[in-house]
Amino acid sequence: MGFSNNLCEEIVHTVFSNILEIAKEQKLTLKNFGSFEVKQQNPRPGINFHTKAPVIIESKKHLRFVPSSKLKALINESTR
Repeated sequence: MGFSNNLCEEIVHTVFSNILEIAKEQKLTLKNFGSFEVKQQNPRPGINFHTKAPVIIESKKHLRFVPSSKLKALINESTR
C-alpha cells in the first residue's frame, strides 16, 4: 500500500488534531485503543539549574493517553 511520506504525515496530523480538539472539551475514548484526556497540571516547586535558586513551575495543560487493556495485551504479546 505505498503511501507517500507527505500523505502519511498529513493523515497523522489530521487525526491527532481532531483528537486534541475533542479531548479539549471532554474525555475521548476509542474502543479497544485507549482514552485521551486533557489534564490540568498544578503549579509545583522546581529548581533553576543555572542558579540553583528555587522557582515555581507554572500550571499547564497536557494531553494524557491511557491505553486500553486490549491494546496493552497486543503490545505485550508482540514483544515476546
